[in-house]
Amino acid sequence: MDKKAIGRKIQSIRLNLGMNTREFGEEILNSSDSLVSRWEKGKSVPRQDRLKRIAELGNITVDELVATLDYQSLYEQEKQKNIKKDARIIGQRIKNIRRSKGLSMREFGEYFGAQSGVVSNWENAKQTPNKKRLKQIAEFAGITVEELTDSIDYKQLYELECNRAESLQNEIDNLKLQIDLLKRGD
Repeated sequence: MDKKAIGRKIQSIRLNLGMNTREFGEEILNSSDSLVSRWEKGKSVPRQDRLKRIAELGNITVDELVATLDYQSLYEQEKQKNIKKDARIIGQRIKNIRRSKGLSMREFGEYFGAQSGVVSNWENAKQTPNKKRLKQIAEFAGITVEELTDSIDYKQLYELECNRAESLQNEIDNLKLQIDLLKRGD
């Protein structure tokens, strides 16, 4: 039994109801706010009658409440992975823009009021520029903000399409060759 996962679910139910810990505790067989806090922190688990009441308030079953698989947590983890992936893509694009202009990190940063360390953080996905700077960088590069921030790697997509076109051309050439061979066989 994952006490922390159960605690996150209890907290989520309470917050969805718009209650503070005292109000929520009153709904759970007059439990104290400190007890609710202990549940939410995963330090303890409510006894069965309280679990039943919490599940009722959350409009879920007790089994769903105590299930070890925490889907919300899994969703958040996946979301964080995507954010990190997007930051890496944005950082790589910023680095490509800077290099294509032949600028050092310091010189590039001067265009946007940023120190070279900040530019390094952008390029290494430790930080993402704010919206204003993203817009400035995109304009500087002659692209849209969407092209700068989209998680689709357009260069890779282009290469895939080129490979696909080449494969199709090879297939066409093979078919032409087979047709020629068939014609000669007549």
